[in-house]
Amino acid sequence: QWGVTDPGHKSQSDKFSNSHEMPGPAEMRSRRDVRGGGVVMKTLPSDTFAVVWSELKAWGSFLAVLALVCIYNFFSSLSFLLHLLPPHTTKAIRAAFSRLGSGVMYDTMDYWWEVRHYHRWREEHFCSGVSGQCLELGVGTGRNLPHYPAGTHVVGIDLSEEQLVVARQAVASGELDCTAELIRADASNLRGVVASGSSDFVVSTFLFCVCPEHLISPTLDEIARVMKPGASFRLADIQYSESPGGRRVQEFFAPYVEAVFGARFDGKVRQKLAEHKLLKVTRQVALKSDTHWMIEGVRI
Repeated sequence: QWGVTDPGHKSQSDKFSNSHEMPGPAEMRSRRDVRGGGVVMKTLPSDTFAVVWSELKAWGSFLAVLALVCIYNFFSSLSFLLHLLPPHTTKAIRAAFSRLGSGVMYDTMDYWWEVRHYHRWREEHFCSGVSGQCLELGVGTGRNLPHYPAGTHVVGIDLSEEQLVVARQAVASGELDCTAELIRADASNLRGVVASGSSDFVVSTFLFCVCPEHLISPTLDEIARVMKPGASFRLADIQYSESPGGRRVQEFFAPYVEAVFGARFDGKVRQKLAEHKLLKVTRQVALKSDTHWMIEGVRI
């Protein structure tokens, strides 16, 4: 890790100053500089290039999304013009934005958030300590799968076949510590798909942002049905900020986010959980400011 030194570990410079072994290309990128007749080896960690490239991709993703938000909001402000277009043209425009939220394109559009926040949250909060039989609702493109511990069996549920195609590639790679099976199904009606009392954990990251309000309670009922007594759940959710400035930023992005991802920032699941008779909230963790939350609880 950057900034962490192991006293028992020799640095790259120590290693190569005390031996005739030269660093391999995978360990170090080098360039020569001639100074005063001598040759000085200048070395840079190969990881630096990966970090820089990742940053460039992240900012490229962010700027692309920002441009699309501006375009979408502009045309939305002129929505009366859509009524002047032929119906098939209007339908094609809406379908084009909807396709941005599916499959590989979904991951591309979400890359900035993945690099900045989601990757760390998956390791530290969403998947850490999960064991046994885990049901993940809204598994999407499978971004959580590499972070589940060994010995965990994940049953991933999603409605989007396009996103499941991407997730199945992760499963087929053989690089996961967990085992997983992916099923296209409706999270609000899992009877015949997931047995009652079969899950030790239920994980759902931002599913309830895209869940229609009238389906939130049925989905929570299904979570309670499939969980063993005493089993744990972790739900990640987004809500509007109480800060006026933060809320204005969210309201700027909201029309685009709903059109592309079907997501909203109303945070209704927290209210529904408070009213549920079988699901008890034990902890709520603010992941980012007062907008992104992880809600933990148990089946009573």
